[in-house]
Amino acid sequence: MTARNTSFSLLAGLGLAWAVTAAAQDAPVNDPALKGAIDIHSHLDPDGFGPGRNGRNMDVLDMAKLAKDAGMRGFVIKMHYDQSADDAYIVRKLYWTDGTTRASFAYPAESVRTPVHNANLLGAAFLCRLHSLHQDKELLDAALRVARYSAARQREDGAWEYGESPTQRWVDNFHTAYVLLSLSRIQKCLGGGEIDLKPALERGYRFWREAFFLADGWPKYYHDTLYPADAHAAATAIITLVELQEFDSEALPLAQTIAAWTIRNLRDNRGFFYYQRRRFYTVHTPFMRWTQAWMLYALARLLEVT
Repeated sequence: MTARNTSFSLLAGLGLAWAVTAAAQDAPVNDPALKGAIDIHSHLDPDGFGPGRNGRNMDVLDMAKLAKDAGMRGFVIKMHYDQSADDAYIVRKLYWTDGTTRASFAYPAESVRTPVHNANLLGAAFLCRLHSLHQDKELLDAALRVARYSAARQREDGAWEYGESPTQRWVDNFHTAYVLLSLSRIQKCLGGGEIDLKPALERGYRFWREAFFLADGWPKYYHDTLYPADAHAAATAIITLVELQEFDSEALPLAQTIAAWTIRNLRDNRGFFYYQRRRFYTVHTPFMRWTQAWMLYALARLLEVT
């Protein structure tokens, strides 16, 4: 490509970006030049200009609707301060329902139609947060339907099975923690007006609190067996206890006990945390995302409140 053609392409791209952005405040864009186009550089809210500056005039969902109306093939999300993959993924069609009360977000792939409750509620909590920022009723409706469905799948003992496939009927520590965190965040975000998740949250917390921890802070992976002791389960437990301390005056002392046990039993002298302690051996692999990042976050959250 010649320098002239390169310059022309860049100018055309800037023109397309300007035209679609302008449409956020004006009538829908009908410019034939946008048909089939791809905007390769879209900065969208919440990717702001920096401290003390105004945000963008539209977010990823606004852009998706405008691009679709204009007949564009797509756009590239650009972020200064965070990854853009999660925003792009939410824009895609993950939400599904079969026309009954059954509603879910596709997980772990877009084609999967088996509800997984922690993924459902994490997605619903995220959409509730987006709704609180942008007042998007479509997002709220999807979040509420999914939250109601998964909350209603709680067992009589207070537990949630991982998912609804015959091979997903187990109950474990950290996926239960994800459920509890998500229920709490949805409840706080919406103020209890549109949905009352408190009874499910309180019953689930009692089950989780009683089933997954020994008196010395040992974090069990499964509710019905001692091994393995898992660093990720410890980390999510600490975070959950910090966030749900209003349910239990002993939440913070338990979080401190779990942190102390994990440091004594799963931390290497070189500073990293082991993956799991099993019955006859310990898995020393220092998984960066699954173990180190979560333990760092958990200990930081605990330090903030103690």
